[in-house]
Amino acid sequence: MSNSNDEILVELRRIEKLLVLIATKDQKQKEQVRMLDSMGFQPKEIGELLGITANAARVALHSVRKQKEPKNKRT
Repeated sequence: MSNSNDEILVELRRIEKLLVLIATKDQKQKEQVRMLDSMGFQPKEIGELLGITANAARVALHSVRKQKEPKNKRT
């Protein structure tokens, strides 16, 4: 029975990846990472889904977050 559960999990993971690819297909990598982060995926999972390393996902996420920060203007 464990083997059957493992097969189900593998298939669910494939479906998940296909849905992510469909949802983010016309987006740049940074935007894909941002979207997946907002869906609750961790950098390791994002990397696996997009075919990049977890570190590359973290770097892209940091870049996206940094762009959204308001810039402090000196007066």
